Amino acid sequence: MELKSFYEDAVFLENGYEDVIAKCEKFYELTYERDKKFIENLSQKMEAEDEDTAVLITGGYHTPNLKYLL
Repeated sequence: MELKSFYEDAVFLENGYEDVIAKCEKFYELTYERDKKFIENLSQKMEAEDEDTAVLITGGYHTPNLKYLL
């Protein structure tokens, strides 16, 4: 999700918020890459075992992005 367009509407109470924002952006970039790798590994496993159907059980934080990637 692209949030940079909303930054000017946000009110930050401390100096140095840019560092916090940068760390948050990096975190979410990494989680997105992790989820892509998760799906890639699942696909490779299914292909190696000649499967065309699988059940993926996730919970909480992972579910929305994994559903998006599938």
